[in-house]
Amino acid sequence: MELIISQSFGRIGISTTDAFMSIESRLPAVEMQSTYPKGIMNSEPVQVEIDQTQCFNEMGLKTPDALMRGIAQKSLRQGLSAIASRVREGNFLAKIEENPNGIPEIAARKLEKNVQLTVVSMPRSSPDIEFKGGLDIRWEMGKVEVEPVLKFPDISATRPDINIYLLQKPYIDIECRGNNIDKSL
Repeated sequence: MELIISQSFGRIGISTTDAFMSIESRLPAVEMQSTYPKGIMNSEPVQVEIDQTQCFNEMGLKTPDALMRGIAQKSLRQGLSAIASRVREGNFLAKIEENPNGIPEIAARKLEKNVQLTVVSMPRSSPDIEFKGGLDIRWEMGKVEVEPVLKFPDISATRPDINIYLLQKPYIDIECRGNNIDKSL
């Protein structure tokens, strides 16, 4: 008897798809808002104010308020000076043992007056001069506001793919030829 074995091997098919990644990037944008600077100009006619009150006061041409203040200050000074003089004279006369001729000495002092004459220009001070008005220039500063607009990249990707399949099935074929088969087993 003849035994014939024929076989065919199995075949596997593999198909692969590569991974793919696409990145599209965009440049970032900038949003800008700007305000221009401004110059603001105001002009008024120039006015000159001259105050001669101090000059007139020095020359004796005083206003009623200045005259009253001057008289009040002078009266206060003269009153305090007279009180101080009386106190000095009283203290001087109180020491009669040291100054036996105290009263004639006090009288002689009161008669001695030192008068000094000076020549001055009138008035001594200059008038107060003030300028009002003119040109006023102000600036309003401009500004620039910059704000970035972020743009993220577009990323797309595919996964790798591996596909395994059976291309040919394996098989074994066993064939017996002939009549010599022992069937006694």
